Amino acid sequence: MHFGPEAFRPVEARRVLAIAAPSDPRVDAVLLEVERGEGVTPARIADFGPTTGAAFVAVGYGARDASGTHGFGHRTIVKMPAVDPNCAASRASVSGGCIPGLEFVLASNDGRDTCSGDSGGPLFAIHAHSGGYRLIGLTSRGFPAGAANACGKAGTYVDVRALKQWIEASTQRRTP
Repeated sequence: MHFGPEAFRPVEARRVLAIAAPSDPRVDAVLLEVERGEGVTPARIADFGPTTGAAFVAVGYGARDASGTHGFGHRTIVKMPAVDPNCAASRASVSGGCIPGLEFVLASNDGRDTCSGDSGGPLFAIHAHSGGYRLIGLTSRGFPAGAANACGKAGTYVDVRALKQWIEASTQRRTP
């Protein structure tokens, strides 16, 4: 596994220690555990859900243009607001392919969103009290499923809180 600001020019390599997938086939997630390097601290999982008006930060190496066809391979960090974070709140969200209890949708009203190729990347929420970043989701796909718009409208994210026990159990098996 290689790390760096650009996927095409990694600055560091790490050995993969374990790969695990949840037993529920609907969950778009895989746990990839890599050896820790100097100064690397795992992200804390959020103990709160996405809320309207909250600030989110997504990281990915996907496309940089609205059509989702150009700019792959360079790390992009995008700050975005949540407009409608709850897929269980509306029938349109569920019919659009969101799985209540496992996923949520973030809709952007200003064109900032994840893009094609960002799947698997982290979505952080900024903790209201501490100001620190908490891992709240994993980028899955555009919304609604199969939509022609690749970037800038809405995205579906795996809710990491739904996977917290599985993540902890999977990583504790490897912890000495």
